[in-house]
Amino acid sequence: MAEIYMHLARLALVPLEMMVLRLEGGSTIDTGAGDIELIGIGQTGPDIGNNIGVFISGGTLRTTSGNIEIRGQGGNSNLTANSGVLTSDSTLITDTGSINITGTAGNGSSSSIGVAINPATTISTNSGIINLTGVGDRTSIGSQGSGAGIINDGINVRETSRIEALAGGEIRLNGTGGDVQDQFSDENNANTRGIRLGDDSEIFANNGNIFLTGRSQSNNNNVQGLTIAGLIQTTGSGNILLDGQGGTGEAGNNGVRIVGDALITAEDGNIQVNAISGNSVINNPSGFRFESGTIQTTGSGNIAINSEASTQISFDRIFRLDGIFSTQNPVQLSSPQDLILSDLTLSYPLSLQSTGGSVQIGSLDTQGFSFSSSALNSLAIGNISSQGTPNSGDVSLIAENNILLDSIQAQSDTGNGGNVLVRSNTGSVTVNGQISTFSTSAVGNGGSVRVEALTEIQTGFIDTSSLNGNAGDVLLDPIGDIEVAGINATAPNGTGGTVDITAGQFFRATESFIDFNGTDASISTAGASNGSVTIRHGGGITTPFIVGDGSLNGTQAAITTGIDNILPTSAFLGPYFQGDIQIITTPPQEPILAPPPDDDIFINDSEDLNASASSAEPVFLTVTYEDEDVIESILNAVDETFQQQYEDYFQSSLEQTSVESSSEEDSILINAQNTIRRIESATGAKPAIVYAFFAPSDKFLSENPLDGDISEGMSQPTTQPAEVIWAFNSEAPFAQLLAQLQYQEGCEGREEDQLFLILVTSSEEVISKHVPSATCAEVIDTAREFRVGIYEQSRSYLSSSQKLHAWLIQPLIPHLEENDINNLAFIMDQGLRATPLAALHNGQEFLIEDYSLGLLPSLNITDTRYQNVQESFVLPAGISDFSDQNLANLPAVPFEITSVTENWFGNGDPLLDESATQNNLRNARSETAYAIVHLATHASFVQGDPSKSFIQLWDQKLRLSDVRTMGWHDPVVELLILSACETASDSYDAELGFAGFASQAGVKSTVASLWAVSDIGTAGLMAEFYTQLRTADIPVKAEAVRQTQLAMLNGEVQFESEVLLSNGGRTSLPEDLQAILADNQLPDLSHPFYWSGFTLVGSPW
Repeated sequence: MAEIYMHLARLALVPLEMMVLRLEGGSTIDTGAGDIELIGIGQTGPDIGNNIGVFISGGTLRTTSGNIEIRGQGGNSNLTANSGVLTSDSTLITDTGSINITGTAGNGSSSSIGVAINPATTISTNSGIINLTGVGDRTSIGSQGSGAGIINDGINVRETSRIEALAGGEIRLNGTGGDVQDQFSDENNANTRGIRLGDDSEIFANNGNIFLTGRSQSNNNNVQGLTIAGLIQTTGSGNILLDGQGGTGEAGNNGVRIVGDALITAEDGNIQVNAISGNSVINNPSGFRFESGTIQTTGSGNIAINSEASTQISFDRIFRLDGIFSTQNPVQLSSPQDLILSDLTLSYPLSLQSTGGSVQIGSLDTQGFSFSSSALNSLAIGNISSQGTPNSGDVSLIAENNILLDSIQAQSDTGNGGNVLVRSNTGSVTVNGQISTFSTSAVGNGGSVRVEALTEIQTGFIDTSSLNGNAGDVLLDPIGDIEVAGINATAPNGTGGTVDITAGQFFRATESFIDFNGTDASISTAGASNGSVTIRHGGGITTPFIVGDGSLNGTQAAITTGIDNILPTSAFLGPYFQGDIQIITTPPQEPILAPPPDDDIFINDSEDLNASASSAEPVFLTVTYEDEDVIESILNAVDETFQQQYEDYFQSSLEQTSVESSSEEDSILINAQNTIRRIESATGAKPAIVYAFFAPSDKFLSENPLDGDISEGMSQPTTQPAEVIWAFNSEAPFAQLLAQLQYQEGCEGREEDQLFLILVTSSEEVISKHVPSATCAEVIDTAREFRVGIYEQSRSYLSSSQKLHAWLIQPLIPHLEENDINNLAFIMDQGLRATPLAALHNGQEFLIEDYSLGLLPSLNITDTRYQNVQESFVLPAGISDFSDQNLANLPAVPFEITSVTENWFGNGDPLLDESATQNNLRNARSETAYAIVHLATHASFVQGDPSKSFIQLWDQKLRLSDVRTMGWHDPVVELLILSACETASDSYDAELGFAGFASQAGVKSTVASLWAVSDIGTAGLMAEFYTQLRTADIPVKAEAVRQTQLAMLNGEVQFESEVLLSNGGRTSLPEDLQAILADNQLPDLSHPFYWSGFTLVGSPW
């Protein structure tokens, strides 16, 4: 085996054209299977130029299995071309060996390159590794002036040169560009790159990887980590990595720059670009600058572009894209700063992410591929088209701040329309034109449209219709206003869409269209099967929703589902329901009193109340069990299902650990019974826990009743309950089915499921009831009607109140009486958790006249340890001025806080207005472990994830998702009061937030309202509540709430012109409240509107 080692060095000055190691003129070194090693060290001297360490021109180095090693160090001089290694018109080849070339340039006046691969050079291996490492050195421009033409690269591969690995080999280039010091000019425009690939140069790896890493150490202008104008290609599974970091000069520096006719192509391998621009501050610095050329994968490979900017960058352009990406697989572009792109036409799915800046695109045509973009700041795009064949692509746009778009066109005439998601987490969404996801094809469906914003939404027409398929759904959800031109979700040969709108303030549809039924509509969901329309708005009973006027709060033309129609002109103060059209609103957040009811609205007369009851009582059945363990399994399944619903909503574990809890192995039943016994012993109360849930009876009941004929009992109801005994045949299907149902909202998919009740007391016997006539759909509809009726302050609630009482309470009454129960703790299914249970009526009296009440999310996530709070300290806080938060002022808050401090002996210093901050609340309680925290400020439980619901503090909104950070769980707050709270009706998310608040906050109990009661009315209720909390004979929180509600019902709490009358005495009102009362009729606080919405959530004890 032949091996050649050549080590040459000149120790004295030589003429200008002399090199240290030189092969040229057809020289060939062929070692067979041996290694080749060439090492050259250039000379140093002021007048020595072209002092290259190793120079190969027209030569050949060849070995079959050996390695080729070349190391060159350029000399230092005042002249030019002091490169480490330079090849030209030469061939370096090995079959299976590796080729390592390392060059370090010397100092000079221009063009000193670490490794210079000049034209017509081929460097080749089959399965070995080719490794080029080049380091440029410092060049002093001197008389060269501006530095134009200076080349001081780490590695420079020039035109017609080729580096190749033909059979699985790998290619690695690592170049570090040098520095240029201009002694006569401040321009510093020398071209310095870590690696440069010139026009027509090629780097090719067959089934192998290619890695290019380029860095620049220069603080000059026009400095790149990588500049690519040639070909980089892998076949098979070979990957390509381009990793570049620009210099630190003032202008034109890039991490990776793609120019000319560059082609970067992979087959099944991936292409990844990592680019850092350096510290440039002007003239279009970019981490990744794509000026022209093509980046593509032709097989299954993906493309990912990662661009990072240093912290000193102030210019807003990090990405520059004017070239072409070509791939059938996803492309990802990410940057911690801004992404600014020109007009783009895609042939691939594209994902853009700016983790620290904004995204701006001229216009975008995805040609049917999916497109997503997220930005920490704002997002602005011109026209977006995702139309494709056969289906259009999905569009997903998410930004932390505002989103501004011209239009979104995701419709299809050959298949399905694309789905559209637009979400601004803290700002607004504006779409100047239309959002189109409709389908006109023979089989396609319209795509869905979901637009969410924290503040407001404004769009043109939204069209999700389908000619022959199903229309897409539409969801719009901001805290503020919504304005659209109109919404077309029709499907003449399919199912109309579901339109779900939640506007924290006003909704308006300003234009109209003619739907396929010929209806002039602003919103239409008509179809062969009609869709639905739900509009939630904040007009309350002060700003009507007008169908026929889209100027403020309403629609310009009709709202129609095809079957149900609301035609112009119709005005609605408060909620309105017509079939599948729901217009839902919350009470006004105004400082004035709610309008008093008419004289005949509330009649406290048992005969009149009883007259509205149904003449036929519902059938309910007692259920027994073949095995006593079955009921334990059922209760475990129900409670754990409810627990999972809350934990999924809050995205956290809520299970409570208690020093008084039973063994972890104990069932829910045993824990419930032990809890009840502890409360009885500590307080004298007689509690019971009531589980109310819906289930398909045929899954759990045996085919043959043990006693009686169920069909006869159901077909011939009598005026007395007909009790029939049934038996559960297995607990396993029950638990299994509940697990399947836990992710279904309300009655969706289980409309015909029937009501089951389980009563747990301190006795060993567990009572289970089945109410076959109470289907999920009917009960939930009745609960909705009940709540709306109370909200409207009319008698209309009485019928639904008595229906619910007959279903939920009447089957249990004999057992409640038998056990002397005086406290009911409800654990309820979806759709029932926002029910004002206190106002349930049996035709003679309200439920609170017999029982104190509480609402538990599930036993597992409720802290049931008992602590008497009658001697506890309270921390009061409140805000009356909300002018900076666009919320209604609460002028009665100072009076409310004063009444709390005067009715309670142990208080902290009140935190009012600007002192009611998150830090002050947290600090006050860290200094004193207040057991009661009273917050008199706006709080809202709304549709959406927990971050949408909030408690308004002076300096910020305390989001429901962040409430745990207040530390109210350590030590635990016994009672948290939200006196100005409201809960969005018909929202299962809001139900979960309301009913699960105590568990999420880590407090034992919360008093909050299901709707916003007038500011003054709430102040009266709270004054009475603290009196009752201090003096209740049964020292549990639920009893204090009950006695407060009874006092209001019986007229013991009322306002006169200058005073509040309550069981705490006569309290003078401040002048501003006296003025409000003088301008409004005194409220009738005996109506359930003023007291039944206040609910004790969490532990009722």
